[in-house]
Amino acid sequence: MVKETFGSPSRIQQLEELNFTTFANREEYRRANKNLLVRGFQMLPGDYVHLDLGTGPGQFPQLHSELSFEHHKSGKVIGLDPDEHALQEARASN
Repeated sequence: MVKETFGSPSRIQQLEELNFTTFANREEYRRANKNLLVRGFQMLPGDYVHLDLGTGPGQFPQLHSELSFEHHKSGKVIGLDPDEHALQEARASN
C-alpha cells in the first residue's frame, strides 16, 4: 500500500527526511527556536496569549511552556496546524 501511494523506496525515504517531526527534532532547529524565544520573553508581559500557526508536532509550544515557568510568566499558547497527524503528535507529547 505504501509503495503504491508514494512510489519507489527512494521516494519514501525522501518523504521521511522531509517529515516535519524529523526536522523539528534536529538539535540545531531546537536551539534556534530556544534562542528566539529567550530573546522574545524579555518583551512579554506577565500574562500573555501566543498563537502558534503551523505548530507541527508542538515543540515550540512545549518550549514556550518551559520558558514561561523559568521566567515566571503566565500565559497561554494555542497551537494550530492543518495536519491532523502533527496535532495528534503534539497532544501525545504534552
